[in-house]
Amino acid sequence: MKNACFTATIALLSGCSLINSLDSVKPATEESDAGNGAHAGKGGKGSGGRSDTGGSGGMADTGGASGKGGTGGASGGDTGVAGMDASAGGSTPDSSVIDTGGADSGSPREAGAGGTDGGNFTPGGPNGAIVAYDPDGLKTWVLDPTDAHLVSSETSLRILAIANDPATDYWYIFRQPGKVTDPAELQVRQLNTTNGQWHDVGLPVAVPNPATPTIGVLNQRLAYLSTPVLTAPNPATSAFTVLDTSNPEAVTVTQRNTAIRATGPSCATATACGKIALTARASTTGPGGTVTIAAQQLAPCDVAGCSVSVFGETINSTTVKEDATTTMVGYVNTTGGNMGFASAEGTNEFDVVVMPPSTLAAAAPATCTPDSMVTGTAAFLDSSHSIVGTGFGFDIDNLRVNAAGFDPCHNIAFGTSLLGDTAIWAIPMMSGGTPQKLCTKGGGGTLLYEAFTHGVLRVTPDDNRFELYDIDATDPASPKLSARTLKFPPLFVNKGAVLAVRRPKTVCK
Repeated sequence: MKNACFTATIALLSGCSLINSLDSVKPATEESDAGNGAHAGKGGKGSGGRSDTGGSGGMADTGGASGKGGTGGASGGDTGVAGMDASAGGSTPDSSVIDTGGADSGSPREAGAGGTDGGNFTPGGPNGAIVAYDPDGLKTWVLDPTDAHLVSSETSLRILAIANDPATDYWYIFRQPGKVTDPAELQVRQLNTTNGQWHDVGLPVAVPNPATPTIGVLNQRLAYLSTPVLTAPNPATSAFTVLDTSNPEAVTVTQRNTAIRATGPSCATATACGKIALTARASTTGPGGTVTIAAQQLAPCDVAGCSVSVFGETINSTTVKEDATTTMVGYVNTTGGNMGFASAEGTNEFDVVVMPPSTLAAAAPATCTPDSMVTGTAAFLDSSHSIVGTGFGFDIDNLRVNAAGFDPCHNIAFGTSLLGDTAIWAIPMMSGGTPQKLCTKGGGGTLLYEAFTHGVLRVTPDDNRFELYDIDATDPASPKLSARTLKFPPLFVNKGAVLAVRRPKTVCK
């Protein structure tokens, strides 16, 4: 077991169609405001619109329904959040159990702007946390990762992305205070994980709009794919932005919407490849770190398929330097194939890529097949972005890996699929390992490793499911996932939700 500071940012943007007609998850419980004290503040009313934005860099639906504004009297926004690939999935037996009874771990509270509770705010705490923005309810939820019970909620502005810095425990909230044509703003916050209170650090700062919900957290820096076209995020036009967070009360923009050059063997123009993923690795010696950007060839593609290539950005206290070369990691099918990327923090390698086959001998099955005899590959990428060795095979009769994650304590990669062979995979990244293929209902669009409880969080947009899995790594060469029983907050809706988990300074103890 290795000690590691987990600074991975998990990212995957898929090229599939979007479905935005998901039902709400509405457990039969009542939200309580009586919990740990009085309301910390009340939000003003505004035109907090809702819209469904394609998280795969798809076109944004910027139509907005009216809603309540954010905390402290701020108005809501008309913009959307980057959603998730939501192509229709299979209908295999349900693998998770959801307890729709009341939460039994204390009383939730309604948190107001600032959430300082009369100046008695204490940041941090011993617990993990899942922070989720619900675009339908215009709420920011703080959930306990043990069983997803409600810790607190607050009315919120439209949130585009959320990131937690394990080194400082600051939360970076990218939100939309105005219309879709307006710039985003960044609010730095602190969270008490015991009672769910929030505290604002400094004032909001105008920043370039995130093109996706993935924010790379570095040492005193944030890096992310940004969109120069506010009304229509597009993977072909995504740019790159770096923020200086050395002073959390006054974040500044180091690099704003800088165009990323074309990448990949078949990308002859700046729009021939779409940026599909971003991972980050913080420096241990000073400000900055490294960012890996994956780009997928857009149609028309090569005969072998659409190439996927990666290149790096190196950030320090004064400069942002882009790699002079790119490395192709493989091909995906032209009908919408997809790879998953995650940071391999905690190992000697830089990243993990989870790749499906680029072609299938027969049509993909309508439901999950436990042993389909079709092989995908999970592999490490080294500092030059080359695949290390031959990779590790796993059974997947599917052309898409819609999201990936990585457990740095036991070197286990995770993947999830969306269509047909819908499953979640645990793949030991070691010789002689035995992967687990757990057939599930619906497919995943978000996959996050949760270190505090040693679990995997998965959100399935096609049937509006929110799942947590325990990781049994007693034998790391043969990991096992099992679904937890969850207790959702009342009226929780995860359609297009933006999610992040608290990340400890030291993952492996």
